[in-house]
Amino acid sequence: MNFSERIKNEILNNNWNEKEQDVIFCIAFFLFSYKLKNEIYYLKIKNEKIFLFFMQYLKNINKKEIDLKIDQEKKIFFLSSEFLFSIKNKFLKIEEEIYKNQELNKALIAGAFLAKGSITNFSTKNNYLEIRFKNNRIYKLFIKINNKLNFKFNYIKIKDINCFYIKRAIYISDFLKYIKATDSLIDFEENRIIQDMNLNLKRAEVIEKFNQAKINKNAKKEIEAISIILNEPKYLKELTKEQINLAKLRMEKKNSSLEDLKYHFFLKYQKNISKSTIYNWLNKMIQIIEK
Repeated sequence: MNFSERIKNEILNNNWNEKEQDVIFCIAFFLFSYKLKNEIYYLKIKNEKIFLFFMQYLKNINKKEIDLKIDQEKKIFFLSSEFLFSIKNKFLKIEEEIYKNQELNKALIAGAFLAKGSITNFSTKNNYLEIRFKNNRIYKLFIKINNKLNFKFNYIKIKDINCFYIKRAIYISDFLKYIKATDSLIDFEENRIIQDMNLNLKRAEVIEKFNQAKINKNAKKEIEAISIILNEPKYLKELTKEQINLAKLRMEKKNSSLEDLKYHFFLKYQKNISKSTIYNWLNKMIQIIEK
């Protein structure tokens, strides 16, 4: 099961009241593409749980047996024009209330995602959530509610489809929280933390490799200089006793960082010197040879 399906299942499993269920059904119903054949409208829904939700809802509101037929095996609903008109009329009666009522705002957005929403899975590098609208009336209602809630959706039109999308993780979290997809929100945040940790570890690894390469490059120059200095009395005269001790320590710890040299210098000579002092002394040895 992908992440989109998990969110949709959570929407269906939430405890929506009767009016909220009406909104979710109507929005999802009109966003799905139903077709007309031989004066009968038919609607095919691939998602098993959405199909079962629709089946239960349509059975509850169906007044006449001839208005609704269901092919459970193929997941197809067959509706009379009269029955379809009654569903449209049901939506028109609550359309204004949907806009004004905050809880029905949530139901509309949840219904829109249920029908035409999707989100990238955790395995993908970038986050991307989108909802697509082909129904112009619901699209306009969604815009009004989105402007009121300020969900930070971006917009693009692809042929006759209006597409709203979010890429930033923080805005996706806000969206999931708003439509009451709490479990999905927790999963999303946990995955985001793991991704951030992995990214930070990779960055730390790159920095560590860079620092080690820099240490090795500097150490090579220092060791070359110290090898000459320790065998030339005239150069040794330019160094203090502590600087000579550091030179000998560097020859023992050829791949050590300044921090490590500071630690080993203290262990060996019981004197605490700073990293900047070590750097300056080693640099002085290089300059003695280069001048």
